[in-house]
Amino acid sequence: MQCLHSLNIVQLDDNYRHFVNVEPFCTMFPQIEHLDIPIDNLDSCQYIIDRLEKFLISIIFRFPNNENDDEDEDEDDEDEDDDNDKHNERIEWAENIQQNHQYRIRDGDIYLWLQ
Repeated sequence: MQCLHSLNIVQLDDNYRHFVNVEPFCTMFPQIEHLDIPIDNLDSCQYIIDRLEKFLISIIFRFPNNENDDEDEDEDDEDEDDDNDKHNERIEWAENIQQNHQYRIRDGDIYLWLQ
């Protein structure tokens, strides 16, 4: 498993999200170069980058989509503000990674290219 260089963890059902426990994951795959992973918070993103920075080239952090079609308009406005806050927080985090990189945020997910 340590020779695996690319891994895409697929979420087949958006209503039932699983997230990777990053500590054992980084131990199991210490030489991963390209990664697409469901993640639940920015601390886990930073942990992955810190632990795998020696080999990591590109990574997609997929965050849960919190949309709910059954909410009324007032709740939709609050959710939109919350989504904007999360988006801005992700932009700020991506801009401040301490290495040469490029990033893109699309549909709430962070795409990073390192080195």
